[in-house]
Amino acid sequence: MKYIAIMLTSLFLVGCAAQPSIPVQAPESTATITVVPIETEPEAQVSHFALQQGLDGQDGIDGAPGPKGDTGDQGERGEQGERGPRGKDGEKGDKGDPGIGITGVVINESGDLIVTLTDGTVLNAGKVQINNNTVNYVTEVIDGGSSSGSSGNNWYGPSQPPQTTTPPSDGDVSSDDDFIIEGTVLVGYTGTAKKVVIPEGVTEVNKNVFSGDRFMTSLVLPTSLKAIREGAFSGCVNLQSVEFNEGLLTIEGQAFSGCSSLQSLNLSDSIEIILTEAFAGCSKLTSITLPSSLKYLGIYDDGLDQGSNVFMNTRISNLILPNGLLEIGDAALSYMDITSITIPNSVTSMGLRMLVNCKSLTSLTIGENVSEIGDLLLISSEGCTNITVLATSPPEFIRRDYTIPRPRPSIKGRGILFDYNYDSATDTYTPIIPPGLMIYVPAGLVDTYKAHEHWGQYAANIFPIS
Repeated sequence: MKYIAIMLTSLFLVGCAAQPSIPVQAPESTATITVVPIETEPEAQVSHFALQQGLDGQDGIDGAPGPKGDTGDQGERGEQGERGPRGKDGEKGDKGDPGIGITGVVINESGDLIVTLTDGTVLNAGKVQINNNTVNYVTEVIDGGSSSGSSGNNWYGPSQPPQTTTPPSDGDVSSDDDFIIEGTVLVGYTGTAKKVVIPEGVTEVNKNVFSGDRFMTSLVLPTSLKAIREGAFSGCVNLQSVEFNEGLLTIEGQAFSGCSSLQSLNLSDSIEIILTEAFAGCSKLTSITLPSSLKYLGIYDDGLDQGSNVFMNTRISNLILPNGLLEIGDAALSYMDITSITIPNSVTSMGLRMLVNCKSLTSLTIGENVSEIGDLLLISSEGCTNITVLATSPPEFIRRDYTIPRPRPSIKGRGILFDYNYDSATDTYTPIIPPGLMIYVPAGLVDTYKAHEHWGQYAANIFPIS
């Protein structure tokens, strides 16, 4: 039976007096609780009740669940959890099958790269060419596909446009159709002839045009030609002869570097400028004739910060510098096999480290008009102990200020002919004097040289020319 509990003090339910009631013991507050049976009074109308003092009633019965609410907005993304511990290492895999290695690599007479594998297989990897001091090759067909690659540094000379690798059909002379000419500048070459004759009318050969050509064995330059640009013929390893015609003025850096089949050269009597490393790496070159027209040897393009290594790693043992030469650049005659060298009277400036690492050099004569000599002139060339200075005034020593970018003008040197010892505590450079050094100067100028700030460091080694 369901009941409604009503807490009363001195009240009663109006209209319910005739109904039976169930008395319940009231708490000490003297309140009474009257329980009214609902079923016995379906028609009962409660019009009013008053509560003077009541007690907490019992909890009501839970109501029925309400309808489901709308879905709420998505919450913000939580923070990333900490990284879990590293898993255990997996098991070691099985050992792989043995690979196939290379037992030999050669370039045959046709210019093909032949590769021999450890299983006895012989592969023709295709034609090779020289590019950017590197032997580059492009394969022909190997197992239906093609590939390309490169080997280590073997050549002097800068990069170049790709050269054709089609072998010449009959080794004839080049035709005019083989040349790409813009105005009067030769900018490209597509031929494969052994003898290359550059057409008349061309005034300059652009950078790297023939670089890495493996077919050319002889070269004829036109009388119209004025300049050979940087690296134009570098790395032409089969080039054996060059015909220079008068009219050429400038040979730029690395123009013929790495032409390892050249044995002798006779430069035309019109060339005035030869820049850095022009013939470096011509490893079979034993003879070169420099023209009387030559003014500047081994300088950079800007003409101030001077260049190096014009004949480095050649086999030239006798070099005659022409009278008329004005300036020799830094390290211009370094790494040569010469035994003696005479600087002509026309020269006014000798660059720094000009004769570095000339191990066979024993004798040096300096012309009478030289006014400046670069420091470390003979570093690593200590065998050159016989030096004659014809200058009527002691030449000043110079060096470069390497704290500024090129062009670097010369500044006052330290008077070091060979090598030196450096004292960091006093910031002083003391020349190292090789045993047996003899410096000969004009008889009337011995005291002048000995009193000079720099030449005076060699006073005990200065003697008069007899």
